[in-house]
Amino acid sequence: MAAAAVLVAALVLGGYAAAVYFQSPVARVAAGTNVQVDSLASGATFPWAYANETVQGVQPSVAIGAGGLVYASWIGYSTSSPQVYPSSSHGFRTQILFSASADGGKAYAAPVEVSNSTSPLSYSCYDPSTAVAPNGTLVYVAYACYSQQGFATSIMVATGREGPSGQFNFTQNTVSVGVGFNRPWIMTSKAGGVYLTWDSSYELYWATVRPNMTIARPASNAFPTQYGWITGAALLANDTIAVAAYGYATPNAANSTIRVLYAPLSRGSHSGKLDWLSVANLTVPTEMYIGGSEPFVPGPALTVASDGTPYVAYAADAGHSLLLTWLVPGQPTWSNPVTMEASQNGTAESPALASGGGFIALTWMGNATGAWDAYASAYQASASRLVGPTMLSSEPGFASGPMTWHGDFMSIEQVSGSRFVALWSDGRGLSDYYGYGHIYSSLVSVT
Repeated sequence: MAAAAVLVAALVLGGYAAAVYFQSPVARVAAGTNVQVDSLASGATFPWAYANETVQGVQPSVAIGAGGLVYASWIGYSTSSPQVYPSSSHGFRTQILFSASADGGKAYAAPVEVSNSTSPLSYSCYDPSTAVAPNGTLVYVAYACYSQQGFATSIMVATGREGPSGQFNFTQNTVSVGVGFNRPWIMTSKAGGVYLTWDSSYELYWATVRPNMTIARPASNAFPTQYGWITGAALLANDTIAVAAYGYATPNAANSTIRVLYAPLSRGSHSGKLDWLSVANLTVPTEMYIGGSEPFVPGPALTVASDGTPYVAYAADAGHSLLLTWLVPGQPTWSNPVTMEASQNGTAESPALASGGGFIALTWMGNATGAWDAYASAYQASASRLVGPTMLSSEPGFASGPMTWHGDFMSIEQVSGSRFVALWSDGRGLSDYYGYGHIYSSLVSVT
């Protein structure tokens, strides 16, 4: 058999068959040098940070601009002492930070603040999402904020412009106050449209950002399940919004089975309710995760290939496997899942997807080594070939423990061809209870 031939087998997971594509000896995923994204300039401090304390980062989001410019946003934490409002689960002051790389992710500028640290509505901000205008002149960062009193209060969109010195300056726009409070996703289309989705656990919200940067009044729908959580969003043809989410019966409770949903929504320029009848449900027949004390992020992650096909990756088999599936063109059905990762020695979670160069690139966090590390693999649809996996993090990350929080989300986007840039929260050398670390980046090349 030729060296590049592909072996195909079947793996039974929880009662259904998943195709397994073994790595070709001539195909590989290569990781670049790890680069710290959130390094402060010498002697620099942020006005909201406590004296003599460092800024620590989680939940990165990356977008690629013209010429391979890399734009990254993330949550910047102060330290755990002192707490700002100890009675709140968001007890530590946080802001959204931003950095840009002009060399394709090899080095990053010193971070700047996106959220307004002096505003009572932007006292503790989280869940950033990054997008770039088609002409490359504007950068958008969507995020959610708790007020100084400690309750969910606002969804924000900040617009960034590069100044004469090369530093970005951001202007904040309030999308909603007291309506929804989780995981906003911002998207831009080739036609110049700017769209936003977010959730409140009970409902999914969406809005259009007008050319003058005002926000159209949000519309909403109840989730098909009792509760839901958005973990991915993208634009399909004709600016149709696609949302990946998981639904569950009881929020944050033990013995709550997570199920994966995929929802193509009505166009963002339309008003009124979304058509949930068009939902193509991807229901996992086995329990992906039941209870436990450690936070778990199963996905689903979402990307749209150049041919318009939506791909979704999600955790299954109690987090021991990561599966990839796609919506069959012209049909409301999903392909048989491809097993991208299978590890009985640890958990694989927080998947992120990107498309480019004929590959679907997948990153995730895994703790099979006893520490949370970043990994990447890729799938080539034209050859039904799995490439990788490869460890991206060059040093052990957060120690894997019963309550270690390692940042919830990773992020990956195409730079050019089959070259991608991946970001993750890395706790190398740290043993902090909450897992506060720093944002690291690596180039990912698929051949």
